[in-house]
Amino acid sequence: MIRPSAFRAVKAFNQNIPTAQFKQITYETKQFDLKNEYNISDSTFVPARKGVYAITAGAAFLATYPFDISRTITMLIRVNDIDIVREDHYFVPKLVGRPHAVRVSTILQLNKRDKVQVWTMISGGNMTILNNEGTRFEVARFSSP
Repeated sequence: MIRPSAFRAVKAFNQNIPTAQFKQITYETKQFDLKNEYNISDSTFVPARKGVYAITAGAAFLATYPFDISRTITMLIRVNDIDIVREDHYFVPKLVGRPHAVRVSTILQLNKRDKVQVWTMISGGNMTILNNEGTRFEVARFSSP
């Protein structure tokens, strides 16, 4: 029997994202990691075995000044430094202090030692990624050859 592979990590502290800069989202607290495949020092998942994996990432973004400008939040799942899945979210912050949740997910065939990371880019104004349960990175392997 093949040992299951899965992990879940969340943010430990807020992360400022300046407008128009491509930044990796960091997830510093491991809640569990069945095969020790997630590295908190570089927020990277590296599968120990080839297989089909469900990948989900989310972030709670809070607009910083100016508050009433439209923004685009792009979240990406990257494998070996290549953009694989991209989600763009457009919004106008309506109330100061209300976060905007963004999620990206996919199912991928990964190879042993692939590097999986989550990145973002903001246009229209600076944002802060909040350290709450909405900001998480999760991967689980399906039963597959």
